Amino acid sequence: MQQNKEMKYIKVINNFEQIKPNIIARVLTFLLPKSNNTNVNSDSILYWFLEVEGGNIKREIGFNQENIVSYKAPSSHNYGIWCDSFVELNNPEDYNEISVTTFESCWNPPL
Repeated sequence: MQQNKEMKYIKVINNFEQIKPNIIARVLTFLLPKSNNTNVNSDSILYWFLEVEGGNIKREIGFNQENIVSYKAPSSHNYGIWCDSFVELNNPEDYNEISVTTFESCWNPPL
């Protein structure tokens, strides 16, 4: 029987120290050419909305100092910063939960 993975939507204050890759990822990045085209200035992101399923980050939205969406991933040309990391957000003190409606309204804003 397949286990149902819990979907969670969270807000994380920008802390790129959390996104450091683990040792396996560092070795693979050194040995293999880098294919992720991440064009984001980490200093420009104030906070993130993350979609997490079963502990894996599936989608990410970055907001700038004016609270405007300035980064979304994955996309056809960019897998993402958080999505491409091995970060585990197991400590509820590291984030605040948000609603799926809040996340989706930023991912697909109304016209």
